[in-house]
Amino acid sequence: AHPRWEPGACSSVRQVRGCDCVRDKPKGCRVGVFVPEQGLADYRGVGVSISEQYETAVQHWTDVQKHLPRMVDLVVNLNAQHVIELGVRSGTSTSAWLQGLSVTGGRLTTVDLLPAPMLEHEGVDWVHIEGDDVSPWVLEQVAARGPAEIVFVDTSHELEHTEFEIAHYWPLCTKAMVFHDLYLDETGGTRSGPVLRAVDAFALRGDL
Repeated sequence: AHPRWEPGACSSVRQVRGCDCVRDKPKGCRVGVFVPEQGLADYRGVGVSISEQYETAVQHWTDVQKHLPRMVDLVVNLNAQHVIELGVRSGTSTSAWLQGLSVTGGRLTTVDLLPAPMLEHEGVDWVHIEGDDVSPWVLEQVAARGPAEIVFVDTSHELEHTEFEIAHYWPLCTKAMVFHDLYLDETGGTRSGPVLRAVDAFALRGDL
């Protein structure tokens, strides 16, 4: 289930749920209104480590579950010092990035229309930006955190949105731009979907 895009105004910068969370400021931005799938529990302040919350994510089915070990390995193998995650939802994939970055000592920047999931991140510099990842203000905030070895894209899966994300976040990526639901089509099937078409078009232009 992905957000339904609805017009709405955003609040000012604020501190949310134990991480440095800022919210999109310009008026008229897109705000997602939906109830996400059951995500990870609130692990902050209950003595659960980053590794333990990651193991919980690995053991419970989600659409990204089988990819989590690969995501951790990617961080470790690249010795990533910065990961940008576009699209957080319930925080399952975030738990994998936190696990990998807890090994490399890197930092995490996440962007979503919803507040940050309540995950343990002790020892990892994690900043969550609550807003539309294609808005100029969010792009500015992410760019201020510096280039990233890994940029992970799992947002609306819409063609134009994904094309914009590639165009604007590829310059911040130094090693690997990773896409989830690459083959998911508009009907929920697994044929060539908008995300794959956006990636192919970018590659054919010779911009890689």
